[in-house]
Amino acid sequence: MGALVVAVGLAGCGGDGGDGGSLNSPLQGRWIATTNSCAIGLNLTGNAFTSRTVCPDVSTGLYDLREEDGTFTADEAKIYFHATDSTCPEPTPSYYNPYSVTATSLTLTYSDSLIVFGRNTSTGTGAVATYGCFVNGVFDPAPLVSL
Repeated sequence: MGALVVAVGLAGCGGDGGDGGSLNSPLQGRWIATTNSCAIGLNLTGNAFTSRTVCPDVSTGLYDLREEDGTFTADEAKIYFHATDSTCPEPTPSYYNPYSVTATSLTLTYSDSLIVFGRNTSTGTGAVATYGCFVNGVFDPAPLVSL
């Protein structure tokens, strides 16, 4: 079981009517959301994205970390993600979410929920985390691998 030092403030991972990867796109930057006791970071830089979900592991006192890296594009209504690396062995490599964005918030729409992100201005603090995948509410340690 490997451990990793991560910024718990999450150096997280994210239309402008065209290419969301445009450096002038309001999607660009670091976003963060919280859900239950977990934090979700989304970093959108150029056409690259990193998504991290970090949850406390009450049994170890450490953190569990799911990560996905890849590329993205966006149009005025949807953001399209293409994962190239993941800690989950069988993620969906390509998917999209309807979205809305303002200067201070990014909302991703899922079939049964919304996740509202705010701008992440935190520099975070170091914390020990284990890479892995959440499967049916259970965390399985796993390395970050190319898909």
